This record gives sequence, C-alpha cells and structure tokens, in this order.
Amino acid sequence: YWMRGREKELKRPAWKALMAFSIPHNTQSVFSIRRDEDSIACLEAIRFISFTWVAACHTVIVAVSGVNGDRIREEANYFFSDITLNPFFSVDTFFVLSGLLVSYSFFK
Repeated sequence: YWMRGREKELKRPAWKALMAFSIPHNTQSVFSIRRDEDSIACLEAIRFISFTWVAACHTVIVAVSGVNGDRIREEANYFFSDITLNPFFSVDTFFVLSGLLVSYSFFK
C-alpha cells in the first residue's frame, strides 16, 4: 500500500530483490490464479493427485522402514497398503504427466 504510484521504482533490480522476501507480495503472487485458455486443467489436476500420491507413498515408506518385516508383510495383504507400499505407478504417472504438460507448453 505504501508503494502505490511508485510502480516504476518497483521495477529496479534492488526493489525486485527486496520484494522477493516480502510476505504480502509473495502471498499475493502465490495465491493469484492465472490460467491460460490453452492450459489443460484436467491433466494438471491429475498431476496434482499423482504428486500427492507420490508424497504420501514416500512418507509411508520412510515411516515403515523401521518396522518389523513380518508386520509389513501382514499389512501388505490389504488393498490400501498395496497402493502405498508399491508407489512405482505413482512416480511413473507423475513423470509422464509432467513431461506431457512441459512438452505441450513448449510446443504450443
């Protein structure tokens, strides 16, 4: 608010470096939604779900790394444990979707 009318000063390199540490400025830029009409929102949503799946699987794997092996084999019989203990498809899905979206934005 104190910089209103001074937009020219904000374009200087020193101000840009200073604004990189500004909480209000960064919060506004993080939560602003700029969507291209050419973007593929459904693939971006699936990519987000895939990223969440990757993060959850890696968290579970780190958490169970110190657990008894017999207990892990016992838990592996359940469907949801199978999803979290075998995260290979989650990582592959995330990489394929990321590559597809980067290629799409590069070649459009």
